[in-house]
Amino acid sequence: MMQFAAVLSLVLPASKAAAQADVDEHIPVTLMAMNPCTGETFVGSGFIHMKFFETSDPNFHLSAEMNLESFQATTVFGVRYVAPLQAQLHTIADTDFVPANSTEEIMEQLIRQAEDGSFVMGDDFFFRFSSHFTFNAHGDLTSEFSDPTIECK
Repeated sequence: MMQFAAVLSLVLPASKAAAQADVDEHIPVTLMAMNPCTGETFVGSGFIHMKFFETSDPNFHLSAEMNLESFQATTVFGVRYVAPLQAQLHTIADTDFVPANSTEEIMEQLIRQAEDGSFVMGDDFFFRFSSHFTFNAHGDLTSEFSDPTIECK
């Protein structure tokens, strides 16, 4: 399964000065992946787009966004795949790291382009992961959840 992902939503910084991303890069990549729904391995290329925003005044604030753009791939038998991937991480913490909260969202799809009906359970792989935690000013964990969803469609 590929480890890269993209933007689910844009986190807007609190001030105009903070609006400039500390990192904003497009990097060409070639990746190999396997579709767990079909067992097919494919190789393709696209771009990883990464943005990171960081501020430390009045508290620590980190927003990270990554996505895989224009990724297209093929199997050795010529079956085509597209693979949209998205990820976002947003963390806010006081200077002594409490209180703090963080939210993470990841979405990955491996979409097979040659529908032939041979995969009864579905030939497209969908993965979604959401998580969140909150610590109060005493360092007590007051909220947390983790929600992975995996399915073949």
